Amino acid sequence: MRILIVILLNGFILQAQNLLEGQKLWDADHPLTVNDYSVAINDANNEPIYGQFTIQTNPIRGFELLKRNFNKKVETVFIGSASWINHANVENFDKQIEFQQIQFDIAELHARKVRKNLLLNKTKLLTNSYLLKELLNNAMTRFSEMLAAFIKETKKGSDEKILLEWKNKIEGELTKLKEFDYKNTKGIKAKKYEMD
Repeated sequence: MRILIVILLNGFILQAQNLLEGQKLWDADHPLTVNDYSVAINDANNEPIYGQFTIQTNPIRGFELLKRNFNKKVETVFIGSASWINHANVENFDKQIEFQQIQFDIAELHARKVRKNLLLNKTKLLTNSYLLKELLNNAMTRFSEMLAAFIKETKKGSDEKILLEWKNKIEGELTKLKEFDYKNTKGIKAKKYEMD
């Protein structure tokens, strides 16, 4: 019994060490807050807020390819230590954080697509050692393109009507891919998604 507890604790510690100080995993229950931004600036000539988001992967080895869930292999991360709030240029912190949260949500949407593609292509991982890297690169490209469109169409978050349209659209897409949420550890039936 003691051995099992030690193994479980070691597994938890290893998982927790994936994130560096100042980083935050995407979590619907814990959205971004002002306190997540480690850098405070006071510069009227700079952007009011800036967030650094990334999608990162963990290696898939051996018997892990037999799994029916790769959600823990792809993380959507906010890098607070590289993100700022400009106190000289922010009129409404809540609106600025909401604008940033939608960007974080867009990153999570693309991470879920990577998780889904990993599941659908897991047999290819046996023969293509670069597949994970290719899927991540493609996701980051699509994330950047969508983010640029979001920022442009919402006029950097100032067009509240378009911002709400984007928010609803992204929430709907995240719901469609709910099984690919990082927190979901249950097996996923790939056949459900093969026709997408």
